[in-house]
Amino acid sequence: MILRDWEKALTEAAFDVPLNKRQFNINCPFHKDSHPSLSISLDKGVWICHAGCGSGSLSKLISEALGISLLEAERLAIDDQVSEFDIILNLKPQIIKDNVLLEKISLPFESGIVPEWIFDRGFSKEALKKWECTYNPKNRSLVIPVKDEYNRLVGWIERFPPGSSFRYYNNIKKSEILFGASLLLHNSSYICLTEGPLDTIWLDQNNFSAVAILGVYLSKKQELLLKNIGVGEIVLCLDNDEAGKLGADTIAKRLSKYCIISKIDLPQECKDVQNVRNSEKLKQIIDNRIYY
Repeated sequence: MILRDWEKALTEAAFDVPLNKRQFNINCPFHKDSHPSLSISLDKGVWICHAGCGSGSLSKLISEALGISLLEAERLAIDDQVSEFDIILNLKPQIIKDNVLLEKISLPFESGIVPEWIFDRGFSKEALKKWECTYNPKNRSLVIPVKDEYNRLVGWIERFPPGSSFRYYNNIKKSEILFGASLLLHNSSYICLTEGPLDTIWLDQNNFSAVAILGVYLSKKQELLLKNIGVGEIVLCLDNDEAGKLGADTIAKRLSKYCIISKIDLPQECKDVQNVRNSEKLKQIIDNRIYY
């Protein structure tokens, strides 16, 4: 069993941790908090926002607050002598019921507007309009609507602008969603599987059918949704880091009983598919994919 120092991890992640307290309340990073509503237990390694932002493990809290992987969040809490492989063995994906139907919602934002900074990343107006993206003026974030497999709006993801303290805010149960499934073209011979929503939108903008699992861990429901799509091949396009590579290998083992599984080999300088701005280069990378 690997011991974790969550006080150290939260401090390194810039959370305001009180001295000599194992259980406490602080301001929640996911909403404007006038009274500390985020309860943390260092001994149990869990958190809950009493305003409704969510709950779970402290690794999940750090991961979502900083926009980093669960592996990177765990690493903050673990002694440097522990290997990355040991950390991954101890990370357990959430157990999600297959029959959960998420509540249908409405977006609390004005439609038809997106932040200017998103165009610096190469996204087109047509792509952002197709995915019904919009804008939260309070923090200049891009709002990405999230729909379930029945094309029902069930939540949204906010991508904060460059230079922000946080990268993403999620108000959804990520493990119950296969992002982009409602927009898939079912005549495709393969689909690309990514970690994040912008990766999926970027691939779709470049004429590749794609969905995202919103992380590196494939839930049982996401596995079932991918199985039901019935595509002949799934191309794994996860991030070009150790967590993404190991996550791809794990996912490949689980999905190989349903269809052909392959993965892309990104250039060393590219963190993810969004870093490949040239459409011909992106096509070449996907064409040269590696089969399991």
